[in-house]
Amino acid sequence: MEDRNIDQVVVMGHSILGVDKAYYSDIFVPKFKNCRWSFYYHSDACLIEAKEFVRQFEIGDFEFVAW
Repeated sequence: MEDRNIDQVVVMGHSILGVDKAYYSDIFVPKFKNCRWSFYYHSDACLIEAKEFVRQFEIGDFEFVAW
């Protein structure tokens, strides 16, 4: 995975704690943890999941965006 010039991670409509959690845990978060993360959510359940993701993976720079 090429990471040059990547300073923001945008997550939209993705299973961040479901079936895709291992992908984030093993590959994506270790490589991009220090980037700005934007989580787009469309329901209260998705917002709760995004907040839990931030807590579990100790993401420091993030925002939640309703869409």
